[in-house]
Amino acid sequence: MESLDGNGTYEIVWIWTGLDEEINLMLVGYNKNEEEIGMMPIDYMIQASSGSCTWEPNFGADIFANFTDWPWCFKIEADVPDTEIWDASDFFSVQWSIVL
Repeated sequence: MESLDGNGTYEIVWIWTGLDEEINLMLVGYNKNEEEIGMMPIDYMIQASSGSCTWEPNFGADIFANFTDWPWCFKIEADVPDTEIWDASDFFSVQWSIVL
């Protein structure tokens, strides 16, 4: 499983085919058994044809506000609102380094 640096900045990239739509990107959290335990928004109403979105996952406080338990791993889910069109990334973890 890939591990991201929680202090880093990442480019979320996708390939879109078909009519241009607006998509929502959500961070979905999972427990050790890979059961979904909650989700939080990354960004809303992005043009799908743009193919990417910049994300800074330095969101520790947001996780506490949006999840009942700290997720073991995550996926990023993209969906077209009011349709059944969606896809998700592979599982990944996020680690924060402490710089003294």
